Amino acid sequence: MLDQIRVVFLKNYIVLTRSKVFIQSIYVPVLCTLFSCLAQNVDNLAGLKTLWPLYQCMSINGYIRYASMEIVQEKKDLQRENQKIMGLTHWNYMMGQLLFSTCVCVIIGLFYYTVCSIGGVYEGINFAKGIILYIAFVIAMVCQLYFFTSFFNSQKLASDIISFVNLFFSFIYIFVLLSDVRNDKIYMILLSLAPQAALTLGLMGDGWSILGQLRLNHINFSVNEAILVLLFDIAVYLLLYLYLDQIWPNEYGTQKSPLFIFQSIKNLCCKKRNQDQQQINATQYVEFNDVELASQNFDREAPLQQQMGGGAILQVEDKSSALYHQQIDTSNLVKNLQISNLTKHFQGYYAVKQLSLSLYEGQIFCLLGHNGAGKTTTINLITGMIQKTHGQVTMNGLDLDNDLDEIRRSIGLCSQKNILYDNLTVEDHLWFYARIKLIPDQIIQEDIQHIINRCSLNNERFKYAQHLSGGNKRKLCLAIALIGKSKFIFLDEPTSGVDVVTRRQIWDILREIKNEGRIIILTTHHLEEAEALADRIGIMAQGQLLCLGTVDYIIHKFGVGYFLKIQCKSENEIEINQFMQKKAQLEAIVKQYIPNCQKDPQTQDQSLKFLLPFTSASQFSELFQQLEQDNQLMMNLQINSLEDVFVSIGTDEQRYLNLEQQQQQQSRQIEVGYSDFSNIQIPEFLKDEPFFSFYTQTQVIAIRRIKMLFKNAVQIISYLFPFSIIGIGYFFAHQANDNFEVYIIFVTIAICFICNSTGSTFIVEREKNLLYTLRVMGCKLIPYWFGTFIVDFVLSMLYFLVIIIIAYYCNLRSVADFNFQQMCYKSFVTVFAGVATSYSYSYMFEKSYTAYMAFPFFQLFVNFYLGLVFLFLSVKFSPLQIISYIFFPLGVNSLGIDTSKDENKMLPFYFSLSSLSTIALISSIFHLIFAMYLEKSQILSYFKRKNQFTPIVQIQRDTDVVQEEQRSLSQIDPISARNISKQYDNQYLAINGISFGVQKKQIFGLLGPNGAGKTTTFNILTAKDKSSSGYVLVNQEQAIQTNENAWQNVGICSQFDNLWEDLTVYDHLAMFASLKGLQGEKREKAIKYFAQTLKLEAYIDKKSEILSGGNKRKLCVGMALIGSPNVQFFDEPSSGLDPIAKRFLWNTLKQNLQLKDASIVLTTHSMNEAESLCSKIGIVVNGQFQCMGSPEHLSNKFGQGYRLKLIKNPNCFSQEIDSIILNSFQNAIKIIDQEKTLIYQIPTQYFIFSTVFNLMENNLKNKIEQYSIHHTNLEQIFQYFATFQQQFIEPPVSQTEVQVCNCEGLNALRWCTMCCCCCVW
Repeated sequence: MLDQIRVVFLKNYIVLTRSKVFIQSIYVPVLCTLFSCLAQNVDNLAGLKTLWPLYQCMSINGYIRYASMEIVQEKKDLQRENQKIMGLTHWNYMMGQLLFSTCVCVIIGLFYYTVCSIGGVYEGINFAKGIILYIAFVIAMVCQLYFFTSFFNSQKLASDIISFVNLFFSFIYIFVLLSDVRNDKIYMILLSLAPQAALTLGLMGDGWSILGQLRLNHINFSVNEAILVLLFDIAVYLLLYLYLDQIWPNEYGTQKSPLFIFQSIKNLCCKKRNQDQQQINATQYVEFNDVELASQNFDREAPLQQQMGGGAILQVEDKSSALYHQQIDTSNLVKNLQISNLTKHFQGYYAVKQLSLSLYEGQIFCLLGHNGAGKTTTINLITGMIQKTHGQVTMNGLDLDNDLDEIRRSIGLCSQKNILYDNLTVEDHLWFYARIKLIPDQIIQEDIQHIINRCSLNNERFKYAQHLSGGNKRKLCLAIALIGKSKFIFLDEPTSGVDVVTRRQIWDILREIKNEGRIIILTTHHLEEAEALADRIGIMAQGQLLCLGTVDYIIHKFGVGYFLKIQCKSENEIEINQFMQKKAQLEAIVKQYIPNCQKDPQTQDQSLKFLLPFTSASQFSELFQQLEQDNQLMMNLQINSLEDVFVSIGTDEQRYLNLEQQQQQQSRQIEVGYSDFSNIQIPEFLKDEPFFSFYTQTQVIAIRRIKMLFKNAVQIISYLFPFSIIGIGYFFAHQANDNFEVYIIFVTIAICFICNSTGSTFIVEREKNLLYTLRVMGCKLIPYWFGTFIVDFVLSMLYFLVIIIIAYYCNLRSVADFNFQQMCYKSFVTVFAGVATSYSYSYMFEKSYTAYMAFPFFQLFVNFYLGLVFLFLSVKFSPLQIISYIFFPLGVNSLGIDTSKDENKMLPFYFSLSSLSTIALISSIFHLIFAMYLEKSQILSYFKRKNQFTPIVQIQRDTDVVQEEQRSLSQIDPISARNISKQYDNQYLAINGISFGVQKKQIFGLLGPNGAGKTTTFNILTAKDKSSSGYVLVNQEQAIQTNENAWQNVGICSQFDNLWEDLTVYDHLAMFASLKGLQGEKREKAIKYFAQTLKLEAYIDKKSEILSGGNKRKLCVGMALIGSPNVQFFDEPSSGLDPIAKRFLWNTLKQNLQLKDASIVLTTHSMNEAESLCSKIGIVVNGQFQCMGSPEHLSNKFGQGYRLKLIKNPNCFSQEIDSIILNSFQNAIKIIDQEKTLIYQIPTQYFIFSTVFNLMENNLKNKIEQYSIHHTNLEQIFQYFATFQQQFIEPPVSQTEVQVCNCEGLNALRWCTMCCCCCVW
């Protein structure tokens, strides 16, 4: 147990120090200490003594906010559940987190109390007693923090509410102004149940004076009593946290019954276990070799099988809830995972319904289904990540409900999302999870090295996770799942977003570990992956298990026939035109021989594709002989792939789920569900050009800001809870003789929290590239700022006027002396200053995470308090006074509000008190203009600070690449890249002088393996990154963000989903339609059209944050297309989409291409997608194009004939098939012999299509299960070029070397040290 607590503690320490959050936490106590000491020792600042209780609580509140956000974020990002699934117990996780937070807060608290004691703040208080009291207070605060985090799933809401609680209870001591309270011990103890009040009351009871002019009689409380109450607080809050965290409803995790304590006691008394085995499972890690692993698990399976007389084993029937189930021989299999009637019911629907199946050792089970079918939910239920409604899961003979912790010690999980710590290296992650699994120290490094070698992560061993490529992140997640030789491996889309080469590397890893006797449960949207890996496949539909069996069973059960593809062999333009003219004739020939064939409507114009049913196989030979008479034709024949079968099932799954009509289904001809969009009417106005309107764009941006506020409960609460701060301020000011100066301090504190929402908006939109998305899709900079500022200012102004009016009618002193116009002017300046400075100071934060944590305190302690302090410490014309006027208008204006002060008794300010508000207004305008300039200058800096770089000329280049370069330089294309290069600061050359163009009505496929320069090229094309040399033209305008004319007719779908979490699908489509000039009825029709074509109608009113990954990608595509721009960029648009959704997406892109004669750049890891969509393809390797041309051209130029793929019968030996194939075709070679799969390469000159087909049907029919005949495809060509990709190894950096800040724009001007603004914020 102690080992797991220690590793959680160390992990938190590493994350904290590397993220420099400790520096962010320490600036708050430093400022609190400074203000406390100044109030004690500077007469002009004596009024700040009333805030001493606030300072001593806020001294640790910086870290408290960080800790609250970190705890909630780990829940939200599934870090906690992922670690628990991998073997970390709930108790050890909580204790590790709690101990670390306590240690950090104690260090910060001791610093504050010690310095303040030296500064005389705690004059009259015994130092030793004070230290003990303060330590008890800090520990109680930490326990209180963890207690509150049990209720939250939003990090911003959690941090705001906890900060409010700290603020509220910091001033709860004001009740001692009531004599009945301060003289009654019971009241004092009740108030002290809040740690913040206990600290202050204890100190006041021992003579600490903070209320200045107010004279109080003796307070019936002491430091000793406060310590006892704080110890009681610690116990109560800690027990409540340990209890509530396990029962409080949460989106993820298995919650226990409120009576779980009694159930645990009952189980402990009634359940008997083998003591020796329990001790091994709890404290030891056993490394099994292959033989031991299989042997041990077979023994565990023994109770699941029935013993017959004579020692024979009665075979257990393989049962499942699948409607179509293939029975398998289980006599040689060991069943180690049994699922029975597993069900999960959400609000209104079943995500998983009555699912039952058995899984066996040494097998890969692949779970398939379209988006929303229930795959991920099923895995989450089996691993205990979410609570099941009912059902039973048994693993290794242990029940999931009763033995969850023990089961999880043998689980490895690779989630759909990369659950990683940005500031931990690859080795750190593996070490952390290895220690969680209790691997002994003596073998931990050996196991880590073994996993790193197996997953090919040696070059990335010491890289932080945030610096890894997408492919390497997936490999790291896989490595984490494999560490510790976990018995059950759950892989949720492990190859999502990785290139073909990396995907096949992962396949090899999975084949290796399968042979070690493990059970692997895999989900994927790459159906060829399932074909290559799965021993058995389950397909889910509407939460039910539709079918279960091998790949062959499913293909033959639901398959329809063969796909015949016919295309022109030559690339001569005349011959291609001739082929186009005789397409109708070719179609007639195919239908003559195969009357019941189907034509695929999604095939490219320069080819034909037909579905030939199995029942017509006898006519195939005659058809092929007829087609072969035309020497210009090239043919491919492939049996229904698993993807084709999946699409067929998915497009009509309801029919397959209807058991009553099962017999009719089997006798009825099954048709392939092609995506036919002929019934969807295309609006004519989509052919119009987009146009810009200042008023429309300003309106759209303003509406976006309003919806971001009112559709987010967290934002609404963040705006409302400062009213409570005002209430505290009013009560306190009233008790202080209606002192308006006291009241305005609380008002300004409230404004600081409000401005956290306004400033954080820009930080979030910059961090998540939302502002970038707006800019490069037509939004102008001035409407963006103007629309946002109007909403923020009006909302804040209404809020502040309400506060002032309330204060006016409550007759607070000095407010009553104002006339209404003067009061409005003062309130106007306060709000304007708060909003304007929140915009400018937002550039000091790079991450919204740190902004939520630190921004309110920055506004409060720097913009407000520091401005006041500088004014009071300054003399006329002093630099401090000038600094306050320029940088801290909030503090300057707050001093100018109270004009009742006698200016003769004030320090000699350069300006009168009555004019300070005007000075603050001028300064605020400067801040607003400066913020807009910063946005502009940061964009400009990307292109002004170019490296002096000359491309390295490649001596040998492909002729097609050279011809395309010459053509693009001499012609004007809608998209034109000219000699662009990119070299990073570490001397890595990502792109080396490439040139190409994309013509009208053309989709250009930009392909390449990881690290080849594909993503860098895309980012330069879309102005997300700068080039070291060369430039890009879009619609004859230079493609830089500041050139707004270049982006008015452009649509971009980035690799990552750039969406506003609180906006619905409709909101997103409406916003980008309006930015392109569509209004009223036209906009509504456009939204309806793209919602239909992308199958988003059912989600039109859903917020983007609750959409599945596939639907988010479809929405991003819709945003790029909605204005029908003539230039479009798509970076992996189908990533995460199931095969059915991909077909709809492809059709949408093709329709749009025809609609506007668009020019499209597409990147993808799916070679099938590239072949289906792209009319021109370029493969980038080592920063340069290695080939260029259409898919057919690349196949003809780099292909090596035809490939014959066979799936042999299990009872047939490979040698039998080899002798037939190799003797029938001259120079034929076998290139793959893997389990059941055989692939042969046949040179084109010796290949006759009809001959090969007759050989398959006549000579090999009983020896093979299926076959396909096709020319060398794009994937094989891609793999050939990918072998030349060189991996860049970054040179090691000395530990003593000064790290240079790599910040851009404003941050580049700063010296990067531990206290550098860009690093701290």
